[in-house]
Amino acid sequence: ATLTLLRGEECAVPAVSDAGVLHGSDDDMRVVAQVDRRSLGEALGGGGTRVLPGAEGAGARFPARSALCAPIRVRGRVVACAVVTHRHVDRLFGEEEVRLADFIATLAGAALENAEAAAELEHHAFHDPLTGLANRALLRDRGDLELARMGRTSGALAALFIDLDDFKTVNDSLGHAAGDQLLIEVADRVRGVLRPSDTAARLGGDEFVVLLADTDEDGAVAVAERVLDALRPPVALLGRQIYVHASVGIAVAAEPSRGPDGLLSDADIAMYMAKSEGKGGLRVFHPGMRDTVVSRLELKADLERALEGDEFTLAYQPIVDLATRRVTGVEVLLRWHHPERGVIGPADFIPLAEETGWIVPIGRWVLAEAMRQVRMWQSSVPGASGLVLNVNLSPRQLQQRGLAEELAFELERVGLDPASLVIELTEGALMQELDLAAQLLRAIRGLGVRIAVDDFGTGHSSLGRLRGLPIDIVKIDRSFVGGIDTLGGASLARAIVELAERLGLEVVAEGVEREAQVASLLSFGCTRAQGFLFAHP
Repeated sequence: ATLTLLRGEECAVPAVSDAGVLHGSDDDMRVVAQVDRRSLGEALGGGGTRVLPGAEGAGARFPARSALCAPIRVRGRVVACAVVTHRHVDRLFGEEEVRLADFIATLAGAALENAEAAAELEHHAFHDPLTGLANRALLRDRGDLELARMGRTSGALAALFIDLDDFKTVNDSLGHAAGDQLLIEVADRVRGVLRPSDTAARLGGDEFVVLLADTDEDGAVAVAERVLDALRPPVALLGRQIYVHASVGIAVAAEPSRGPDGLLSDADIAMYMAKSEGKGGLRVFHPGMRDTVVSRLELKADLERALEGDEFTLAYQPIVDLATRRVTGVEVLLRWHHPERGVIGPADFIPLAEETGWIVPIGRWVLAEAMRQVRMWQSSVPGASGLVLNVNLSPRQLQQRGLAEELAFELERVGLDPASLVIELTEGALMQELDLAAQLLRAIRGLGVRIAVDDFGTGHSSLGRLRGLPIDIVKIDRSFVGGIDTLGGASLARAIVELAERLGLEVVAEGVEREAQVASLLSFGCTRAQGFLFAHP
């Protein structure tokens, strides 16, 4: 059309890079070679549509006798140019042709801009704006295509449902901008272990899904393990090393008729089971999981009304002096008396309370009620004036802002001496955010409250790593105490006691059930313990 309107002999439309370099087909570049390059560069550099002289010099084999260049702009930037030449007619292009060429270039630029905008709109409609991964709409479309192909070819389709563990901690402690950077890094790492035929998507928040075409259960498990391995190295955020853990659910399409939503639902259920059994793991879906998850969801709903319904009670397990068998303290334990299910143990509902955040108000109630009870025993029971209360804090409570201030307020309100309170934390809770934990524990210890590491030996820390924390007491896990009768178990327990003493830490043994264990512990230098041998809670 340009040739016809301008009566030219040849027309080329090469692309123009940001650096002003022209790129095009061999025919395009042959036409460009007919014109003076310096004048062409001036036109592209802002001179606008203009008539150009023909090429000169030894390299100009077929110079144009008439030439014209019209830059094509998209959003103010030159992205291409229309070069029209005639090698046989002089002075073919005048002012009228320049205006016409400029108009054609403007139309071309508008068309390109509209096409680019349409492509951007289409991309945004099917991709997550933060990570660039597929969104739910594109994931469902890909799922439909793969399931349809599966029905024709008897292939396989698997899905991974990936949920980050404790992502809320990053947002709460470092801010949402840092959380976004973490999500981008996770997306890049997940994308890096997949094949081109796989589809990675972000559903929102910290939830990701991967569709694996032509993949059976074994293959899906292998990919899930690669994903978990890719997430293990720490991520640098705001000068900190953040460790990312995820729970992965795996599902393999049993029949195409359930559609992609059915496949994702199964993978989601498997992920939920993986998270409930311990973070950082994976589970493969099987139909029996549906009933388990429904039961847990019902229990989660019941948990929300349990505190208001006075369904929680407290039990206390004595901590004794092994030499005198005198009670020196108590550890408070939480029990849930469900109106329909009866007594529910903490192992069944504490993880749910952590997930929902209900552990914070429940923990606040436990602390206040236990303080009140121990203060009453101190003032009314002979010989109990020095009774010490041990209270467990969960990882979620440790992340709670203002915890030290809440403790100070409650101690003053109840009238309990801070020296009568011991806060127990597991190794895992301490290791999740070591810097944050150290800062908070120093504030708590500054009140006069002591700190104990509960279930020591079950995590991945050591007394050496804990040395930098304001720790007062180490509680040896019952699994070590249970094996104290064996040579290896005795050696390990003795080593923990001796190292703790060198670090100036008190030691309490958990799970003592036999007199022989008492004798061994005393011989090691451990003077305090708790367990069924002395009293049930």
